[in-house]
Amino acid sequence: MIKNFLNNYLMRYRIPKLLWAMAGLFIGLLNACNSVPVNTISRFGDDVNAQFWESIAGKPQTFDLDPTKDNYLRGKNGTFIFIEKNTLADAQGNTPTIAKVDLVEALATASMIKNGLTSTTSNGQLLETDGMIYLNAKDGRGKPLQIKKGGKIWIDAPSLNQVEGIQAFQGKFSKSKQLQWNNPTPTDKHLTSIPVKKLNFYPKPLKKQVVIHDYADSITYANYYGISKKLVDTLYNEKFNKTLVATLEFENRMRYIHKSCNEEVLLLYLQNIEKNMWEIDSLAFVLLQKEKNLVANAFKLMMQQRKTKVKNGRKLDKAYLESIQKFGRKQRVARLTRNTFATTSLGWINYDRFLNNPNAQEQPLTVIPQNIDKAKVLKVTMVFLKEQSLAGLTQNKQGNFDLISYRNTNWKLPKGLKVALIAIGKDDETAYLGIKEIKIGDRTSESISMKKVTPQQLVKQIDTYNKPRIPKLQQISSSQNCYKYIPGFTVISN
Repeated sequence: MIKNFLNNYLMRYRIPKLLWAMAGLFIGLLNACNSVPVNTISRFGDDVNAQFWESIAGKPQTFDLDPTKDNYLRGKNGTFIFIEKNTLADAQGNTPTIAKVDLVEALATASMIKNGLTSTTSNGQLLETDGMIYLNAKDGRGKPLQIKKGGKIWIDAPSLNQVEGIQAFQGKFSKSKQLQWNNPTPTDKHLTSIPVKKLNFYPKPLKKQVVIHDYADSITYANYYGISKKLVDTLYNEKFNKTLVATLEFENRMRYIHKSCNEEVLLLYLQNIEKNMWEIDSLAFVLLQKEKNLVANAFKLMMQQRKTKVKNGRKLDKAYLESIQKFGRKQRVARLTRNTFATTSLGWINYDRFLNNPNAQEQPLTVIPQNIDKAKVLKVTMVFLKEQSLAGLTQNKQGNFDLISYRNTNWKLPKGLKVALIAIGKDDETAYLGIKEIKIGDRTSESISMKKVTPQQLVKQIDTYNKPRIPKLQQISSSQNCYKYIPGFTVISN
């Protein structure tokens, strides 16, 4: 409105050219005030060596889309992203009709190392991570896009590490090119509502087909291995829509209810259907723990996510359903718990919890790279061998690397903690890698030998530190055989 008034006023009274120029500058400032700040953070925070890092970490996944429409993206590792229409904008706040979105899923330790990532906050606190996601967007001309003011992008990512107390953090690179995590926000605790007809409440089929008799129902089933099928069939009644039964979270719990071979666990959920999901998880855990049932720990892990209830009318639930109809579902990913959160900025997003150890003390440590010009060492990372946590070391004036926080104080760590020091370097033609496992507190300085490697060799050695290899939830096996075979029935091979 102000801009139009100025234009009309200047035209009407024929203001001199100098004043025209001054007015134009003022109008430009008005536009700038109303525009959206554009994200210029690179994936690696190290543009000079970005090509080298990409040769190790691999190229991002890319998606071509029309930002004026709702978009549902699914990453190769199971991350679901919902970008509501008109959420992405250019510097002037306009939404283009063509955009390219980059996605990186760094869900396990090795991927984080290869992307040069660490899990520490800007005020010097260590984090235990459950995964890191990178999102970036450009329009059809390659110009950067940003999330509009007041907008957000929903991310639903599989949980491999499965720890409680997870929050979502936004990443920002420091002057020393270390990624620092800021602005922690709680993850979403609501359940993902899906019509019951779209869910699978039955147990995972056996590798070999067998004929089994269900004594409770007095019915014989082929290739069925779980609690009473007759009881499970009742879950598909439409009366359960918009309740905790008609959710992805309950579908996941049914896998472990079958493994428990205990129908009482299912009845706990049905009889307490108005309670928070985590409260019923707690009841299931207590019940199975008393029975010394091997599946009890699964309900403890799910309880720690503190999932609550269905929130009807959520756009995210509708988006997830449309995504399933578009892409189908990966059952491997469906068997995991998930972290759901919204981001208001592009770049790196991390979902972590604060790592607090009462036995932690300041631990001075200097790492001295050898067999390479120190100026060519790009990064030294300390990787915890138990928790999924990584700390970056800071290069000092002598070219060595100190384990200090951004406040120039020594990190507080428990003495005896087992860690791996991983140093990555390069010259014009060659990559260098040094790895050394140590115990914190044994020495205040450690030398690390750097060796020439190909990018492929570097990746292979870093992959040995990949964890978790198998998510905790998927490590839980059945408590017992739910049914006995009837003598005389024949096992039918695949």
